[in-house]
Amino acid sequence: MKHVYTVQQFGVDPLAPTIFHEPWWLKIASDDSYKFVEVESKGEVVGRLPYFPQKKFGFSISINPGLVHTLGPAINSGEGSLETRRQNTYKAMRELIDKLPPYEVYRYKCLDSDDVIPFQQKGFMTRVQFTHEIEPKKVEQIWETFSVSKRSEIRRAEKRYDLSSITPDEFFLFYDQNIEDRGLKNVYRDHNTAIIIQETIERKRGKIYAARAKDSKNLVAAIFVPHDNRYAYYFMSTRSLEDRSGAISFLIWEAIKDAAEANRTFDFDGLSSKEGVAFFDGFGAHIKPRYIVTKTTLIGSMTFGLKECLRPNRFFC
Repeated sequence: MKHVYTVQQFGVDPLAPTIFHEPWWLKIASDDSYKFVEVESKGEVVGRLPYFPQKKFGFSISINPGLVHTLGPAINSGEGSLETRRQNTYKAMRELIDKLPPYEVYRYKCLDSDDVIPFQQKGFMTRVQFTHEIEPKKVEQIWETFSVSKRSEIRRAEKRYDLSSITPDEFFLFYDQNIEDRGLKNVYRDHNTAIIIQETIERKRGKIYAARAKDSKNLVAAIFVPHDNRYAYYFMSTRSLEDRSGAISFLIWEAIKDAAEANRTFDFDGLSSKEGVAFFDGFGAHIKPRYIVTKTTLIGSMTFGLKECLRPNRFFC
């Protein structure tokens, strides 16, 4: 089971196995409104599950905030055989779910597929989304898995652009300006986003990669990649109208190399459009399912609508 770790393995705290489980991230992402339930064994906390109290139309709901891209139960499964640890994990997860307050809607997007089983046992519905991942290995081996066209695109970009660094404030303003230039709505136009980026950089838990045109020195693209001990996440990206293509691929390649050298898996953080899937496929990444678990009461289903609760981008789901 991918989420069954001891503290020693990978340097992972089993009660905060991803950056999205860490209290500082949850506090900023939720406006300090998150809560959690815990279970203990022999006087020690062995399981923790955050939730996010919200009110919609007078009903209580809990969904992952927009800045919490994945989240599930965090379990310290103890020692012993794989079977023993699995049993410990599932038992703790069921107890955590039982401790959640009786809200009309719950929705989590889980990082690992094994998280889903106890949720199903407790009456949650499941659906699947997908992401692309590149596991850490020698950089030369990763490069060889890229498509011929992707390698050519990156080589051309390396001739056009210089790798640069910018501050969190510069990144956020650049992102906002590029959205405005395209006449689009900025879903990240939120002070919490700027704070998350700033805090991540200050804690040395991520990096901003930026590309400048060699001729004009103008900033043309940037990506924000937070990381924990296991994963580096392709979290945000932006490019100006000046980008003649290839700048984002160039920056992603730099982030992939850094992730591999740090023994981290590079997570493209979800799939969306057909064009996006084709773009990620060029990097030779493998596809991984990411499960969404949802539970509603009868009145929750009637009020919000089951289809609405299952849609990934709705304000309450």
